[in-house]
Amino acid sequence: LPLRGHHDGSLASGCSAEFKILAPSAQAAKRAAALVHELWQRRAKVSHTCGLHVHIDVRGIAHERKKEFFTWARKTESVWFALMPPSRQGNIYVKPISGETDTPRLHYCWAHVTSYHTIEIRLHGGSINPYKITGWIEAMRFLQEKIWDAAYVFPTEGAPEEMFWKLMGIDPLIVAR
Repeated sequence: LPLRGHHDGSLASGCSAEFKILAPSAQAAKRAAALVHELWQRRAKVSHTCGLHVHIDVRGIAHERKKEFFTWARKTESVWFALMPPSRQGNIYVKPISGETDTPRLHYCWAHVTSYHTIEIRLHGGSINPYKITGWIEAMRFLQEKIWDAAYVFPTEGAPEEMFWKLMGIDPLIVAR
């Protein structure tokens, strides 16, 4: 697998690199697992400052639909952050979206709209663990399906945990036990 690292302005040292995977969502997890396996074989290291950014394709998605998603994302933001380790929760490149517009565009918000017609989710830390990576990418793929499904109504009532788990199709009472 030929690897080609890219420079990113937030990378501190000359030996740091960013790796990008461009793939249809159905293939993204498999390609990411292959990439992290290759990085692991090359003895790559990941620090707590590394992040995994996933872009959800929203080409052709109406502005109102994106607003619905971001209303839900704001209301469940505390749950999203609670899923992550403290290094991601206080990271300067992973800001809350709470004070942003109806469809946030501030680059360092954990979820924001990009000029590429994607919603970038930058909450997850970097990892060379293929199980963590594939699990997160599959969760993002599930989220993308909900955004694309015009019939789906994002829950906006109740506690943040209830709204979050309802999206996942899981009874919040089962999770609380």
